[in-house]
Amino acid sequence: MLVKKLKCPQCGGIKINELTTGYIYCDYCSALMGYDMKMMQDEAKDVFSFSNIYKSKQRAYTSVVQKMANALKDENSDLFVEAQVELRDIEFDLFPKRFSPKAKQKAYRDKFLIYTKAFWTESIENGYFSKSKLFQEKINPLAVNLSSRIENGKAVYEYNENFEEYINVLNEFIKDSINESMHMKCLKLYPEPNTPDFDMFYKQGIDASLQMFDTKTAKKAINFLGIESEYITIDDIQLRENRCMVCNSKLLAPAGSKSMVCETCGNINIFEEKKIQCLSCGAPISFENNNSCEYCGAIHISFEKESNEPKQTKKKSRGFLGKFFGV
Repeated sequence: MLVKKLKCPQCGGIKINELTTGYIYCDYCSALMGYDMKMMQDEAKDVFSFSNIYKSKQRAYTSVVQKMANALKDENSDLFVEAQVELRDIEFDLFPKRFSPKAKQKAYRDKFLIYTKAFWTESIENGYFSKSKLFQEKINPLAVNLSSRIENGKAVYEYNENFEEYINVLNEFIKDSINESMHMKCLKLYPEPNTPDFDMFYKQGIDASLQMFDTKTAKKAINFLGIESEYITIDDIQLRENRCMVCNSKLLAPAGSKSMVCETCGNINIFEEKKIQCLSCGAPISFENNNSCEYCGAIHISFEKESNEPKQTKKKSRGFLGKFFGV
């Protein structure tokens, strides 16, 4: 079976199951492995299609984006942070693939909004406004001079020295931004127990930034930066069919899997203990007896269950879904 080389930073397992959200979780230990930026961006295209753009959620989102842009222009720290938190709160429902499936649970959402406020407050303290302005001063003249032509109704960009300089400036900004964010104090508030490594963030950040260009030009830029995609061949994996202890959705776990994130309800299933992990305090809890954590009181949404026993499946695992850069 051919899969994109995406290795878990915690246990070393290779991602097997297909993705349904932009957050990539390990099939063996449920650790966060990275983000599928392309999936997130494709979702945005549909949300803001002509048939959807005038819906109430979309209008609310556009209004807050304008509020944020004005705050950035005026360097109004309080208003900018407020707008960022408002955006995340709207995005949970508007862009579900942009977030972890855990965001379906209130305990996770609340922690994510606290982290968002802390992140942007610290970013501004670290000079975000001036750094953003400097980046725009460097990138805008290069962007204006990018040459393109229309082929089959789509823009095709000319790959030349100006384009490479544009990519260099973008590349350095992404590297500096990721490096700074990975050393911020607010990371202790991040609702995931672990964060992907620098290379994962960097390659996926570049991938997202190049989505605006045609495929041929984007591939040239990827080769120029030396971050081509990697594929590996692994033996077909025997998967055991389990059921989520909260919503009863099917979970296909490879041999040796200890825990998995249910992408239907967002809860973490701990197989050996037959418990779920609280998304607020991290404690293992028994959902059968109570839908709230006995340690912190966080509520885990209950679904009507069916009486399905786990069973062994002989079918081969499916190929890896989505284009994104692995480590």
